[in-house]
Amino acid sequence: MRIRTLLSSHSMERLLLFVLLLVYPFISLSSQQKQEIRQQATATRNTTGPILPSGLDSSWHLVFDDEFNSRTLDSTKWITNAGRGGTCTSVDVGGVACFDSSAIAVNNGKVHIEANKEQINGMGYLAGIINTDTKYYFTYGYFDIRAKMPKGDGLWGSIWLYNQAGDDNEIDIVELLGKDPTTAYQTMHSTTTGKHHYNSIGTDWTRDYHDYAVKWQPGRLTFYIDGVVRGTVTNGVPAEKLFLMSNLDVGGRNAWSGPPDISTPWPSYINIDYVKVYQQSSSDHRTTHCLTGNLTSKDNCGCGKKR
Repeated sequence: MRIRTLLSSHSMERLLLFVLLLVYPFISLSSQQKQEIRQQATATRNTTGPILPSGLDSSWHLVFDDEFNSRTLDSTKWITNAGRGGTCTSVDVGGVACFDSSAIAVNNGKVHIEANKEQINGMGYLAGIINTDTKYYFTYGYFDIRAKMPKGDGLWGSIWLYNQAGDDNEIDIVELLGKDPTTAYQTMHSTTTGKHHYNSIGTDWTRDYHDYAVKWQPGRLTFYIDGVVRGTVTNGVPAEKLFLMSNLDVGGRNAWSGPPDISTPWPSYINIDYVKVYQQSSSDHRTTHCLTGNLTSKDNCGCGKKR
């Protein structure tokens, strides 16, 4: 009987020691550290609130979101040409490719924008483009795009905001020339103050996905890559509605990207994981969603609704 009592006593001591070992780290924490742990636990449990990019507070709201989880491109958000219904239209920057919807594919939660050495409509290269023209227009906001850009001579990958008038007001969220994958270009073009250019040097921006973003506010524009500020502009910031676009062009001899050569990989792709646009609760911040409209119209924004 005494042996059983001793065994029970030793078992109880071991149990108490085990409990102390478990709770001691928490007991030894300062009150501030304990409070931080409780806050983190509460934040983990509270999954109902939106997750915002770093630097945005609760005054910012998601107004446009595409995570490309369907099997086809969402035609209520995107078109796949640069000319509002035209065929084989290319951005007028010395490109030698024909934009065609066949260069766009959606699978595995990503949209793939292709460039390929392929004869199409009398041109030697196929290229892909997606844009929100005639669908969505934005005045101000935080534009966040997670993408993997391609490498190779002659390839010119772009994610940008452009205007309906076709003038110099333009915001290049990122441009990457395949011949130099170490440099990511972010630029604001203005009809009044010219070009404001920021270059970010990396080992190779094409190796992996990166978050390319711009915060566009009245009188101020800030570029980001992977949440890090890369440049800020305060002069000539556009105040008009712009549409969002991404394209992979193939350059000619006079293009900034230069022409492709025998080392250029075909096909090549811009792969986009998601596109998100946030705006503040402010009369300055506007999103126009066109539900219907004439693709050739210069301004069909009356066709939809403003948010």
